[in-house]
Amino acid sequence: MKRSISKSGVAAALSTFGLLAVAAFGMWAAGIYINTTPSFPVGFYQQTGPGTAAKKGDLALACLPRGKWHREPPWSLRCPDRAMPILKKIAALPNDRVAITAAGIWVNRRLVPKSKLLSSQTSTATSGIVPDGMVWLLSDSAPDSYDSRYFGPIPLTAIQAVVRPLWVF
Repeated sequence: MKRSISKSGVAAALSTFGLLAVAAFGMWAAGIYINTTPSFPVGFYQQTGPGTAAKKGDLALACLPRGKWHREPPWSLRCPDRAMPILKKIAALPNDRVAITAAGIWVNRRLVPKSKLLSSQTSTATSGIVPDGMVWLLSDSAPDSYDSRYFGPIPLTAIQAVVRPLWVF
C-alpha cells in the first residue's frame, strides 16, 4: 500500500519552515545573537549600536581567521569566511600585561576566574604585554572554553560586535 502525502501536510510544513526562516532573518537583522555554546549562558544576546567601542569586560562576538585557529564548519553569515563567531569577554586590551601561570591567566596582576589551562589542550599563547591592535578574549564562565588562553591575542578588527545578554537560560 502506497502512502501519499496530502497537499495540506506539505503546505503546513512549508509554512512552518517559512515562518522560522522569516523569524531567523528578523533576529539577525535586529542584531540578536543566539548563543548555544557553554562559554556563556545559553540564550539571546543583543548587539549594541554600531560604532560601540569595545572595552575591557564587554562581551564580544569575534571572527577568528580560518587556518590560524581551529574553527567550526562554515555556515554563518556573521564572519567573512562564514565561520561561526566566538562569544567571549574582553579580558585584556593593548598595553595590558597578561601572565600565564599554573593557577590561570592573570591580567594586570588580577587572576581571571576559571582561566586555568586544561592539560588536554595545547596552548600557543605567551605571557607579556598585549600589542597595539590586539585583544585577549576569555570566558570566565566556562573553565574549558577555547579562547585566548590557547591561541593568544587576536586582532581588535576581529571583533564584529559587542553584545549584552537579552534573555539567558
